[in-house]
Formats: sequence, structure tokens, C-alpha cells
Amino acid sequence: DELDLVLERFDVDYIVARRRSRGEDSLRVFAVLVAEDFTGSAGAPDLGLRTKSSGAYQAWAFDPERAEAVNGVSFTVPSDIKETRLTFALVVAPSTNILADTFVRIMLSYALQGTDSDGDGDGVVLNPVLEVVIPAGTQAGEFVKIRKTSTTSVLGGETYNLEVRRTATADSDTYGEDIWLVNLRVLFRPEIFAEVGDTKVLIYEVKP
Repeated sequence: DELDLVLERFDVDYIVARRRSRGEDSLRVFAVLVAEDFTGSAGAPDLGLRTKSSGAYQAWAFDPERAEAVNGVSFTVPSDIKETRLTFALVVAPSTNILADTFVRIMLSYALQGTDSDGDGDGVVLNPVLEVVIPAGTQAGEFVKIRKTSTTSVLGGETYNLEVRRTATADSDTYGEDIWLVNLRVLFRPEIFAEVGDTKVLIYEVKP
């Protein structure tokens, strides 16, 4: 291509690129979804005011006896990147004090708009599963945070419908009480950007 021809013409052996800063390598948030953004979609999840030692907040309660889910939200991948893998940062809270380590199984389903006409997650979907560990000593209402990065890439500009589901009947879900869904953030790592405007290449010749 054009760059290869330029490098050959100037007999370039090495190209030195500046090192990326820590900030450029960090994950970036592009969607923040709070409890009030969702609507109930399966079972009978309950949206209400929950409390912890530092105050009150809205959260959905997912039952321990049956699968329950919320949806009704969507997010759009930033258009200035070619492709990326999404990271989901989930915040939940137990409804009781935790005496021994316990586990909650949460499934995220996100479907590309246009492939799932009714938005209920039954079309072409990606399903990261989050095995949330709630450690012993966690107090009722205290936030527990977990991150999960998808193994599948998405493209910039794509819009996805999202569902959050507790699969309480799974063997790996051992918490026998309601789990509260507080919020969810969607992040990406800006590794591959789409070209914007002209690209400038600086070439330095090193003479012996």
C-alpha cells in the first residue's frame, strides 16, 4: 500500500511509535443503566426502594425460586471504533446479611437491533454469564460489583437490546434470598479506532 511504498523509498528499517499512556489503555464507559431504566420482562421482579447503611436507592428484586428478568433498554456502541469487545460492570446487593460465601448467577442477553423484533432477547443474542460471589460478612443492601468481558466483538455504531436475568434455578445459584439489581455500566477498551480525517506519518532517517 501507500505507506509500504514510502518506507521502501526512504529505506526505512524501523518505525518508533510513542508509548500509549495508561489512560489510553483503560476501559471507557459509554452506557450507564440504572434500575429505573429497565422494565420487568419475565417472572415478577419487583422495583422498589432498598436501603443500606449509607442511604437508600432503587433496585430490582430477583426471586430465588424462579427465573426473573428485566429489559426495555438498549445501548449503541460508539461509532468512532471499528470493533471492540464489551465489558459489563454489574452492581447487585444481597437482601440479607451474608454469613458464608454464596453465589448468584446472572445472565446478560444482548441482541442486535433488527434481529430481534420484539426486544425480548429471543433473537440472535450474546449471553455472557456472571457468577457473582457474595462474600461472607456482606451486609444487607451493600453493593457487590463484578465485571465480565464478552468473548465476541461488536462493531461501532451497532445498537443492541439488553436483558438482565437471574437464573435462580441453576445449581450454581446458591443464594436462597432475593438479589437486588442496582445498575449496569457498559464499557469498551479503545484498541481499534476508525480513521477520522487525514493520517500523518512522520519518517525519520538515521544516517551512519
